Amino acid sequence: MRVISQDGTMDFPYENSVVFINPRDMSTVRIAAIGENGDGMIAKYSTGKRALNAMKMLRNEFAEHGERGFFQFP
Repeated sequence: MRVISQDGTMDFPYENSVVFINPRDMSTVRIAAIGENGDGMIAKYSTGKRALNAMKMLRNEFAEHGERGFFQFP
């Protein structure tokens, strides 16, 4: 599955990435590609609750469509 950033400028393979909420800023979703140095912000929300909801949407999309799908953060 492909994970696409909120603004559409980044596209990552979900299976080779770690998607997480930044512990220092609970409203920011970040991604780190396995084997790469650093990580990139892929979405920013007004609250941590909205970021958690977006992560839930990502997991649901993967559960429904698997590797064939894609998800762009709202």
